[in-house]
Amino acid sequence: MRRVAAVGVSAIALLGAVAASADARCRITGPFGAGRAQVSLLRPAAPPKSVVLFAHGWTAVEPTDWHRPRFDHLCARGSLVVFPRYQIDGLDSWQQAVDGFRRGVQIGFGRIGQDGLPVVAAGFSFGGALVNYYAGHAIRWGVPVPRSVLSIFPTARVPGRSAGTPPKSVRFTLLAGDRDDVVGTTGAQDFLLWLKGHPAARKTYRLIRSNTALTASHEAPKETTPSATRVFWSPIDAMVPTG
Repeated sequence: MRRVAAVGVSAIALLGAVAASADARCRITGPFGAGRAQVSLLRPAAPPKSVVLFAHGWTAVEPTDWHRPRFDHLCARGSLVVFPRYQIDGLDSWQQAVDGFRRGVQIGFGRIGQDGLPVVAAGFSFGGALVNYYAGHAIRWGVPVPRSVLSIFPTARVPGRSAGTPPKSVRFTLLAGDRDDVVGTTGAQDFLLWLKGHPAARKTYRLIRSNTALTASHEAPKETTPSATRVFWSPIDAMVPTG
């Protein structure tokens, strides 16, 4: 396990602001399923080369809510984005959300209809916890095991809902922010404990430290600044196979 005090993704070119052309934007299909089990698929213009499962933050139940430019960027690179809704409204319990997420993931992968595509997962806040649940239960749920998971400022594990046991092959990166006054470092540290028996070379905890270009608050992953792109979104590009 590596503990990194400050993040600089020097091997990844800075994306800057994402402004996809009309033909590069994702084509949203769905939602499929019902209630908190709904899922939308954001499809690239050409046949997909990879799948990115993205779990949103609490209440951002539509794929257009917070991160649409980021999804368009992924589609432009050839990824199909699976976007589970997982909740009906803000009154849902976390336990209900985990159950809805499971069904949405199953329905989403059932709708893709293309086996063998490489899959990675990323999520923010409560969604940052859910992508760990996905990795821990993928085999049991009958869905593809992700190659890598990026858990951005996650909440902790949900009481009454086991996070399962991920295959040793999955690569995890857990991010926490030094100015996050919503979840702090508690969630990332909790999932690091969950990964205690996971291979050290396949788990990384990173504390994002604030600087003049980025305040590492809970809202920072929603920003579209170059710094936010480098810290929170360029790692997803690095996870997704391009070949």
